[in-house]
Amino acid sequence: MLTEVLARKLGIEPADLERESLRAYLEARRRQAEAQLFLLTTKHGVRTLREFDAAIQQGKIREAEGFEDFFSFDHLKAERGKILEALNSLP
Repeated sequence: MLTEVLARKLGIEPADLERESLRAYLEARRRQAEAQLFLLTTKHGVRTLREFDAAIQQGKIREAEGFEDFFSFDHLKAERGKILEALNSLP
């Protein structure tokens, strides 16, 4: 298996390589999701989904312009939560 071959070449245990690889991957995904969330919060001046919805309801964000961003924001928050759960479950 590739993991075992690489671990041998690096002089580490395959389980350690696998765990650290997963951690690095999840951290990269978390940073990517948080960067996209930051762009959306900066663009619309909101911090939460509730604030986003209120801004649309109050007309501060035009629904036509904010519709896709609203759902992206919601998806990114959920994805970040799943990633954090996965990170916390790593040994």
